[in-house]
Amino acid sequence: MARVNPKSATAQASFAAVTAFFLDNLPRDQRDTTAREAREAAQTAGDLTPASSFLLPCLLTPPGRSVLTPQCDSALRQSIAADPDPPFANQFLSGALGDSGLLHEAASVADIALAQSPYDSQRLIWRIVTLQFEHPADQENALPALLERERRFAPDLLKSELIYEARLANGDLDGAQALLDDTTTGEAIAGGRGKQISEDVLRAARTRSAVDIARARRECAPPTPTWGPPAPTYSTCLVGLTMVGDLDSAFTLAERGYRDVQCCTAVEREKAWLDGGGLYYPRFQLWGAAMAPFRADRRFIEVARRTGLLAYWRSGHPPDFCSFERVPVCDVLRAK
Repeated sequence: MARVNPKSATAQASFAAVTAFFLDNLPRDQRDTTAREAREAAQTAGDLTPASSFLLPCLLTPPGRSVLTPQCDSALRQSIAADPDPPFANQFLSGALGDSGLLHEAASVADIALAQSPYDSQRLIWRIVTLQFEHPADQENALPALLERERRFAPDLLKSELIYEARLANGDLDGAQALLDDTTTGEAIAGGRGKQISEDVLRAARTRSAVDIARARRECAPPTPTWGPPAPTYSTCLVGLTMVGDLDSAFTLAERGYRDVQCCTAVEREKAWLDGGGLYYPRFQLWGAAMAPFRADRRFIEVARRTGLLAYWRSGHPPDFCSFERVPVCDVLRAK
């Protein structure tokens, strides 16, 4: 479609976005060429319409779509200013802000995105997730109506996965367990071995017994060649180990799972992005109440650095928790 419509901003933007979101589905030997073509398409789309100018810096520049960089944030806001009713920018910004710890702003932007497309599944899902993180949750009692709208008009099992992670991050073990046990949603959240690991971690978080904690610790850190669990299982391990007080294991897991997005030269970052297909563990579970001990540890500063969060926060976008928590990483931001 993009090749036969070289002057269509929609065609060029669609190709660029689809490439960024499905890069991991391509064989490795096709990613370099396809990424180059997608970048050209993104540039063309941006030239044709300012509302698409964020595609290149946000989706197709390492570390890619899963990490909100200062450059991406600036480009997104410029795109939205150029077109107050963009089809995708508000939705993308909302998710990126939430993943970066700016949940209040994420919720506001999600409201705008949802007003533009009231029955869009992805927009509904993220608004539902942001409500899980409010303190106290869902102060305006908006969640029941949103869940009913999602159930009737835009059913999507991804909702269950994200709500499961949000519940767990906030220490709602019963709510997380209910989704995991459900015959419809359980396999979508964690299938096969991942489901067993998640159940063992939840048991350890509930019983706090030495035997259960030791089992969870072993299962969350198998040998490297076999390691690389789906995002919900990884989040379960990270949150669960924090909840049982095993911060050493939680930080070891964070170092193992979160790639260093600022580690090296531009050429090396490009290779890492293409090798990984743009996939990256989400970070929004770090902002839940159950993760407060993790955030309060000085080792969290290194987690924030390697994930790109520290650079983004330092660019003038501090996380919400720094307004009510006195933790080392917030002291670093205040002292900059």
